Amino acid sequence: MAAAAALAFVLFVGVPLWWALRPKPQIANHPKPAPTTMAPERPASSTQPPQSMLVPEPQPSAPPVETPQEVAKPIRDRGLDECKKRQWSDCLWDLQRAREIDPQGDEDPAVQRAWKKGREAMRHEYDDKPPLRAPHGPETPPK
Repeated sequence: MAAAAALAFVLFVGVPLWWALRPKPQIANHPKPAPTTMAPERPASSTQPPQSMLVPEPQPSAPPVETPQEVAKPIRDRGLDECKKRQWSDCLWDLQRAREIDPQGDEDPAVQRAWKKGREAMRHEYDDKPPLRAPHGPETPPK
């Protein structure tokens, strides 16, 4: 009981007291420089306005947005390159990602040929492997 009372005292009195009395970080108060009231200099040529009168060019507020075709093109190009290297799984994966972003780009004849070659290669890749053994084995037929 005494331990619980001591813990309650520390939590409800000690912690708030420590928080109020802890050392605070010092913030430097530097004086602000006085504003200058100098007249703008006249340019060497009288046809140019003073530098202070030139209006700055507006800055774009957001980066330009890429179109779906611009986003899909590097992905599709990488997929076509992977097909040339016979990396069929990666090829088909990237072509699928590009198709989801830009379906119209998938109509390109080179892309259609890559799709066809990739599908055929993946089909043959699995056809050449021996079939898996049944879990019960050839000795014991299923019941």
